[in-house]
Amino acid sequence: MRNLLIALLLTAIPVFSASAQGVLQARADVDGNGSVDSIFKGANFIRIAGGVGTAGRTYTFPGSIAILAGGIQNMNSHVASIEIALTQVAPGQQTIRVINHRANIAQGYAMRAGWKLLAGGINDLDGYPGAEIATDEILVNPNPAWTTNRISIVTPRDGTKTEYGTQYGTASYQTWSLLGIGEIDPNSPGLELDYFLRVPDFRGPAYDTYHHRRLYHRYHITYDWNYPSYTFNGGFPSY
Repeated sequence: MRNLLIALLLTAIPVFSASAQGVLQARADVDGNGSVDSIFKGANFIRIAGGVGTAGRTYTFPGSIAILAGGIQNMNSHVASIEIALTQVAPGQQTIRVINHRANIAQGYAMRAGWKLLAGGINDLDGYPGAEIATDEILVNPNPAWTTNRISIVTPRDGTKTEYGTQYGTASYQTWSLLGIGEIDPNSPGLELDYFLRVPDFRGPAYDTYHHRRLYHRYHITYDWNYPSYTFNGGFPSY
């Protein structure tokens, strides 16, 4: 009789394993209605358990997923809401997805080979409501000598991905390094990306040229200065 009662209780009250429920990642107002929601992550899903007056919802992603560092914050024009940015890895494909729980959509952005999130790269880069996602990607060329890097910025507010070249002129074998992301120019809304570029010369290191660049995402352009003189060297629009 006792065993029968236990069996009936298990039928009426399902037992969920931790893997089925997911692991709690954060608590935040994901839909902007003023109540706090719980964000759970599983092997291939994100589950949002709604707060007061909010329905729970599960977003499933085939393949493995990982929430990006700093990827739980406002990234859309609805300032009160929180979005979730994650990377999805499927066979032959890598994608950044942004869950907009308020609108019940998951935006997808196909990424080039070898991409990585820049340090401090999820931030307000254009001065409009919501954060952007700044990444480094590799633009593979059939001739390896012409393979280049590009900075790509995802703007969930308008659903776009914008690319900026780190190469100088036609040189593609340069090296570049990010100096920082911050309010470098107080006269420009949003934060700027500041980076350093070295272009090698075939005659040897003594002839290498150095450049200091600044990326203004609000205006979709990068400005270049020769280093260390900081002589203005021209502007480069996004692709």
